Amino acid sequence: MKYYLLDSTTNTWSEELYTLKALLLMGNLDDSSILATEDGKKTLTLGEAKTTASVRPVQEKVKMFTSSRPTAAGPGKKEYKVLSQKDKWYSGKFDPALLEKALNDYAEMGYRVVCSSTASIQGFTGTREEMIIILERDK
Repeated sequence: MKYYLLDSTTNTWSEELYTLKALLLMGNLDDSSILATEDGKKTLTLGEAKTTASVRPVQEKVKMFTSSRPTAAGPGKKEYKVLSQKDKWYSGKFDPALLEKALNDYAEMGYRVVCSSTASIQGFTGTREEMIIILERDK
């Protein structure tokens, strides 16, 4: 991320954008120096920028396991639930009547079925088919 720097003597913003590393290499700044984000939407101190940067590696690790597409904002945001034959609803024993009850209960919570399929699960005694149902609702 890049920042504009507020010159405390003239009370004006720099025309140049600086990386956090470049700001830290400037010997004349302290943690109370005022910065603004590149988009101009947020002002913060150098100390706050350093704290945010120290959290960043953990966030980048999480991003590896998520989609690279941007997340939806506002009314288009979705939430998903996956049901399978091993779901807690069945108490270890699959029953179509319990599946129907589960689907109706999730429907009352705003979910709808968007996909159903079977998955081949490899086990010690061979392969078995397991039902998978994907539910979706607006967040």
